[in-house]
Formats: sequence, C-alpha cells, structure tokens
Amino acid sequence: MNPKIHLLSSDVINKIAAGEVIENPSSVVKELVENSLDAGATEITVEVKGGGRQLIRITDNGCGMNDQDALLSLERHATSKIQEIDDLNSLNTMGFRGEAIASVASISKFTLITRTEEVPVDQGTLLIVDGGKLIKHATAARSPGTTIEVKSLFFNIPVRKKFQKSPAHDSSEIFKIICVMALGHPHVKFQLIRDGKSLLQTQLLEGSFQDQLKDRIGSVLSEEFLESCLPVDWEEAGIQVRGFVGNPSYTRHNRLGQYLFINRRAVVSPIISRAVREGFGTTIPPQRFPVFVLHWELPQFDVDVNVHPQKKEVRLRDEEEVIRIIRKAISQSLRKKEEPKILSPKPYVSPNFFQKEYTSVEIPPATVQEPVVTYTVKEEIVHPEFDFTELTPKQLGPRILNTISGFILAEPEEGGIIIIDQKRAHHRVLFEKMKAHSEAQAVQTLSLPIQIDLTQVEADAMREHLLLLESLGFGIREFGKQAYMVDAIPQSFSNNDIQTMIKNIMEDLREYPAATEYVAIRERHLASIASRGTISSSARLSLTEAQELVRQLWDCKDFGQCPQGKKIWVCLNNEKIRELV
Repeated sequence: MNPKIHLLSSDVINKIAAGEVIENPSSVVKELVENSLDAGATEITVEVKGGGRQLIRITDNGCGMNDQDALLSLERHATSKIQEIDDLNSLNTMGFRGEAIASVASISKFTLITRTEEVPVDQGTLLIVDGGKLIKHATAARSPGTTIEVKSLFFNIPVRKKFQKSPAHDSSEIFKIICVMALGHPHVKFQLIRDGKSLLQTQLLEGSFQDQLKDRIGSVLSEEFLESCLPVDWEEAGIQVRGFVGNPSYTRHNRLGQYLFINRRAVVSPIISRAVREGFGTTIPPQRFPVFVLHWELPQFDVDVNVHPQKKEVRLRDEEEVIRIIRKAISQSLRKKEEPKILSPKPYVSPNFFQKEYTSVEIPPATVQEPVVTYTVKEEIVHPEFDFTELTPKQLGPRILNTISGFILAEPEEGGIIIIDQKRAHHRVLFEKMKAHSEAQAVQTLSLPIQIDLTQVEADAMREHLLLLESLGFGIREFGKQAYMVDAIPQSFSNNDIQTMIKNIMEDLREYPAATEYVAIRERHLASIASRGTISSSARLSLTEAQELVRQLWDCKDFGQCPQGKKIWVCLNNEKIRELV
C-alpha cells in the first residue's frame, strides 16, 4: 500500500516559498533592494521593463559576495544575517530569512554578477539560473558590488502569472516601493529607470540626518509636503524620534501621507499612527489624518520584526511607553511651530474706529463655575479701558483694525490683513481654560448623587475603567450589578444630563484598552462641551471686546486651530490681496 504522505521535491518547496515572499514584481524589487542596503550600498539603481515582468535589474555598490557566498545565496535559508535564534532579538538588518534570492531565482530567468574588493577586477562571480536550476557558473568583471537581473518573472508558475495586475499597476507599485526606501535611507542615492526613462533620482546631501531627510522629502514627496511640515526631534528612555509631521492645517482624509520607519525599516503600525493622531490633540478635525515621515530608533530587543513574511508589521515590547513618547514628541513639535509676526503694542486700538455707543457683551462661561471671558464696555469711550502698554506683543496679539459680523480684522507686521473667526477663537479660549481645570483635577461634589443604569456591556466597560475615571475627578461607586452612583464630577463638566455624558464616555472607552491614557477621550469631550458656550457667529464685537478676545487667544498654547481642528484665522499678505482684487 503506497503511503499518502510524501516529501515534496526541492523544486516544489522553492516555489511554495517564493509564493510566500514574492507576490508581484514590486515584492522582488523590495527584497533585492533590502539586500543591497544590508550590503552597505550608498548607490542603488533599479531598472524595470514591462512593469517588472520582462526585466528587473538591481545594481549596487555594496560589499558584494565572493564566489562561495554567491553560490550559497541560491540555497533556501542561507543567510549572513543571523546564526542563532537569539540573533532575532538584536537584528539590525532589513532582511534575515535567506529566502529572497533563492525564491526569485526559482520563478524567473535569473542572473547574478558580484565581486568583493578583495577579488581582482576580472575575477567576480557570474551565476545564471533558469527556474531554480543553475545553468552557468563563471568569472566576470565588474566593480565591487552586485548586479541582479530578473527576467520573465513567473514564467514557470502560470497560475501566479494569470492573477497579476497590469504592467502600469506594477510600475506604480515599484515606484512607491523605491520612494519609501529613499525616505527610509536618506543617506543612500537611489535611481529608478522605467522602460528606459528615469522616473526618480535622488542626490546625497552632506549634513545631519534631519538635513538629509528634509532634502529627501522635498525630492521624493514634494516641496509642498515639506513646507507644510514641522520638524520632530525627541529622545527619551533610549528611544529616538526624528522626522517631520504635517502642521494641523495640512491633513488628509486617509493615511496615505503617513510614512513610518522603525530602525530604518518601513512598517505599518496602527498603534503608532493613532498615537501621532492623539499627539495633535484637538488641533485637527476628527475625520482627518495627519501626514508624517517619522524615523524611530528603538533598542533591537524592544522590536520583534519576525511577525510577518514580508516584515510589514512589527510587535513592540512596551506599547504604552511608545504611545506616551510619540504623543510627547508630537505635542512638543507643535508647540515650536513658527508664530505669526505682530506689530508693536502702540497703538493697538485705533481711535479712528471707535463708535460712540457699544452694547455690553458677556460671553457665557459654558460649563466652568467662574466666567471665562467677560467684556464690559461703557458708553462714550474714547480710549480703551485696558492698559495695553504693560503687555508684550505676544501677550496682546495683532493690532485690531475693525470688526464685522462674526469676524475680527487685524494687521500683521509684514502687511496685509488677518481675518479671525471670533466663534472659533472663543472656542479655543474656552477649551484651554476648561482643559486647565480638568488637568488640575478640580472636582465639584453633587448635592444629590445620581444613579446611572447601564447595559451589561456598558457596566463591564465602567468596571474596567473605574480607577481611571476616579483619577480624573469622577466620584463613582458600584450600586448593584448594572448600576453606578455618581456623587462628583470634574469641575469643568456640566452637571446637566450626567447619565448621557457618562454613557458617551463609556462608548469612547470601549475602543481603548484599560491602560490607555484618557488624554484623547477627555479632550474630545471638553471640546464638545466648550463649543456649547461660544459666542454667536453672527454677533459683532466692539474693538475693545475683540482686542481682549484676541489677547486671550494669543495666550493659548495653540491659537491656530479651534478644538475641532478648523482654522481660527487666515493671513492675507498684500500680494495675495492684489491677486484677489
């Protein structure tokens, strides 16, 4: 009786392995370019024809291979990058499995020419492989480095070839791969040639890593992308974060503008992407995503790269620490962004714009106990009742020219006009004052405790996050299986409809693990509460009221965006105004 179980042939094994590593031509480019980077190449040229199915040629100036190593590279699981399993804990190379060359050679017509510096010029190694079978092994001349040619990709796997997309799509994917590689290695010169035409050619720039990355972003992504970004440079607890992040007004409706590198390896990490988003706080709208090019340098033992066949994903040993540091790095970067230039403090309110009668306006304090912004204006005012001479320009804000319904008009130093949305400005002022109350954990005790009845799911979420809520100023105790008693809330929160507020918070917390910091959720609710107390978008403020509101706005940590991420003001210089007239 013949056995049903049998060993697969090496040819079948190689093709199965190739299917795990090589999905399409861009997979070939990625694997071979990573080998070039691991070989220490500073110049890498990629040539493709027919979307990569006709030809892929990778040429580098790396260390090259001697004859013996070149032959071993055709064997599966042959690698120079690890020797023992513990080496995975200190891996500092792009690849390590030793499958790329063997896999590619098994499904293509493959040529390799390589030489090390120790070998004479004409004694390099030439290998020609056809569908995994070595058909030629000879000497060849070339400069130190390696050239690999891949022709007729998938010629011996008709099923895989049948499901490939168009050459145009494959060319686009290869372009994306090289762009990502170029951003991940700004010290390496890349060139991409498609069907005889150069699509991308980067240059090498002397200077710091930040200078090199800045130049690379401008050449690979666009100058517009670069001009809309702020530098990030932060180091803490052995973790270094460098790169650039888009300012709050430069966002996208998806995550396509996010480039993340951990120890130079391009990865996708929803955890870090979310932490970057939370680092922006309330400066960007909920449905928008920040753009960034960020390089993380972590100790090798803190990162596990052996969780995906193509190394697209990583596992972090201490996710909470990483989240905390990235939030801090982003928030610090946003605080350093350039502030608009403003005029000297005299005179800030021009007598030419004074009216004889003003209506007293009291801007409501929303949900805080003490008024946040109150204006009292007397009749027949000739001069403002505020002593502006003791304030610096930064404290006072730009010179107020006039007000119209819903807007404040001010003058920047370089000429032109600043148009300020008064409702959004007031929203920012209220939000930051409420946030300060919340961070101070100011508590208001309820005269009568309120019982909250929850569903089983809501009760479980409440129980899971109870200590976190108590640390923020909520006085909550269990009162039965699915009920809780609330006898205190943060001072900044309204005591109206507490049950709805608590349930909304529970809905938000269900998306987060119990250990997650409350920062993002707290700010979302504070922003919503503050929006209910803002002045009308149709009201017209007096000049004195406008100056006081702008003064408080300019004293905020972020006076560029309201808590919903919308622009508070725009600045039109004289040139822009001429274009509009």
